[in-house]
Amino acid sequence: MPSSSTSATRGGMVVLIGQVGKLGTQLVGLVILARLLTPEDFGLLAMVTVVLAIADLFRDFGMSAAALQARELSQQQASNLFWVNAALGLSAALAVAASAPLLVVIFGESRLYWITPACAFPLLANSLQLPVQVQLSRKFRFAALVVTDVTAQIVALALAVGSAIAGWGYWALVVQLVAAAVTLLLTRFLVAHWIPSWPRRGHHSSALVKAGGHIGGAQALGYIATNVDNLMIGSIWGAGALGNYSNAFKLQSMPIGGLMAPLTNVVIPSLNRARNAGKDTFDRMLTLQVVVGLAVAWLYAFGAATASEVIYVALGKGWEPAAPIFMIICLGSSIHGLSYVNYWVYLHTGETRGLLNSNFATKPISAAMVVAAAFISVEAVAWAYNLGLAFTWVFATWYLGRKTGWKMAPFFVSGVQVLVVGWASFAVTSWCLALIGPMSVGMTLAIGVAVTTLSLGIFVLVLPDLRRRVCSVRSVRTGRISE
Repeated sequence: MPSSSTSATRGGMVVLIGQVGKLGTQLVGLVILARLLTPEDFGLLAMVTVVLAIADLFRDFGMSAAALQARELSQQQASNLFWVNAALGLSAALAVAASAPLLVVIFGESRLYWITPACAFPLLANSLQLPVQVQLSRKFRFAALVVTDVTAQIVALALAVGSAIAGWGYWALVVQLVAAAVTLLLTRFLVAHWIPSWPRRGHHSSALVKAGGHIGGAQALGYIATNVDNLMIGSIWGAGALGNYSNAFKLQSMPIGGLMAPLTNVVIPSLNRARNAGKDTFDRMLTLQVVVGLAVAWLYAFGAATASEVIYVALGKGWEPAAPIFMIICLGSSIHGLSYVNYWVYLHTGETRGLLNSNFATKPISAAMVVAAAFISVEAVAWAYNLGLAFTWVFATWYLGRKTGWKMAPFFVSGVQVLVVGWASFAVTSWCLALIGPMSVGMTLAIGVAVTTLSLGIFVLVLPDLRRRVCSVRSVRTGRISE
């Protein structure tokens, strides 16, 4: 049997390659649809996303994460969780459909009467496929996960582009949402060859449901804090402003949602296998934080420094107001990589209650900052969102040490170093681009990549802790991490 380190490396590479394909498909879709549709079309769907984002949590409520982190998962336990997911997904879909009149009142958009119920169906489809995703992850069948994911995106994009060309307007975005969910459900059941049993009491399922409730509650608080910006901007500044903000946010969040979330399906099973083999996982997680954090920091330093060019290439003319929003959000998004590592530690150590408590302490404050900023400007909302991310990461890192007994000071120190390196690389890249002067979009992006890469590499070399962690990646693969 391959070692946990080898399995993690191979699984991580499969997920990385596949997610690059998925992100490429999503980016191509955004580029094409942004030229076929208007900011108002995207803004209408973003208004529905306010309730979809919350309902999307309740259709699973942490059950898949609880099943993923469990040391053992029997057929009956997996089946019981499948039926729990089915009930939650159906309830979430019905709740979203019923919220249409409320959304019409809040946003003053009668078109939401029909858009909202149509967007509710994917909640049920996604809730049914999640237990299958867990089965594939626990069996280390990452290639199957990637192929089904990319296939769903390609099918959905083709149907959405066809609908947009046919003149369906915002309905093209609804078609994309529904097609992706249905295709993912069908293909994953086909490749998994897994059929759930009928539900039965017992089988120690209550502990999994309890852990899932903790994770789901924490995720719900996080989603509310994350999506209150759409609610406030849409109700105060209108569909056009929300369309600019939501597409800037969508473009920024693609790497996080497309890479970090799927990596959870690799990291948690691999860490559990290493722990079951009696290996230390503390140092592995610390190295993972540095490597993941630096990759995310590089990406967003480049994005922030070339915001106008990225928006122009991705969205085209007419989306210029999205550029400053994109730059601001990118500056705070380096924190996402660090926060995901904290999330993995919570799952790996089984401290799901601690995850819930941490979000209870931080997310309401983050949401309050966004609400207050919305009365100032859309850009102020983006800055408030960044402050919320920083506050949440600092508190969660401290609280994680209290709940797990891990010494989190090294995580905090290396995390701060990663953030400083990322922001310094942004400053250097912005200064160099301004010094050189006006260039073509392609030349600006090319120089931006080169300067960001060079400056970040130099900063890592002069910081011994970061340099050592990056150089130890080979040791992670062979399991020879120095204590």
